[in-house]
Amino acid sequence: MKDTPEIRPAVTRDASDLARMRLALYSEHGPEREPLDEYVARFAGFVHDVLASDAWRVWVAELEGRVVGTMWLQLVERVPRPGEDRGALPIGYLTNVFVEPDLRDGGLGSRMLEEILTWARARGVEELIVWPSERSYPFYERAGFSRTPDPLVLYLAGETA
Repeated sequence: MKDTPEIRPAVTRDASDLARMRLALYSEHGPEREPLDEYVARFAGFVHDVLASDAWRVWVAELEGRVVGTMWLQLVERVPRPGEDRGALPIGYLTNVFVEPDLRDGGLGSRMLEEILTWARARGVEELIVWPSERSYPFYERAGFSRTPDPLVLYLAGETA
């Protein structure tokens, strides 16, 4: 039987594993977009900046020295509301949620999500937002997320001037 994965905050030395996980996530939805070594080189600076930031938190699940799961949380500060003594509580944007396929449906994702929920509640995050894949709706609903009407979105990338 395999050991139980350890859930912990990501650190800079996890950059190549985080890149591998991100590439695997996107590969599930289509063909590989670039070689791993090229992506790692490009991704390393981003990870360094994210982990040094107060706006992001990244968790990993590690099993036998290998990162096998990841979840990213970006805190979005809100404009203070009139009539409130304290500033508006931040919103959390949960993204890049991925567990290696052979470890899915065994509770690892739920354990990771509970770590994030505990952390967010302790820091006064008002709400968490996630854009789930069709397959992951039940996972998030079991954790208490609810479906809401879609937000309005204006896609700016790809516009021609």
